[in-house]
Amino acid sequence: MLGSVELCAVGPEAEQLHDALDAVLEASGALEVVTTWHQSISDACDYFLYAAAAGRANLLALIGEHPELQAMLVERARAL
Repeated sequence: MLGSVELCAVGPEAEQLHDALDAVLEASGALEVVTTWHQSISDACDYFLYAAAAGRANLLALIGEHPELQAMLVERARAL
């Protein structure tokens, strides 16, 4: 899936998005892609920064219209 190693969903509908992504990945045979979901913005940021992609240095966050998530992610990334 476009070279993705991991897909993390966050928010009130994250579990449904996660399940839909899993179905697409399974159907395409991309079983090596890890998917997670988090309702808490704080938990999602911590997971993304400290656990996603097995600690690799290159991470890409695609954030829609969610200024709180963006601000928290930037703040925590700068603190690393």
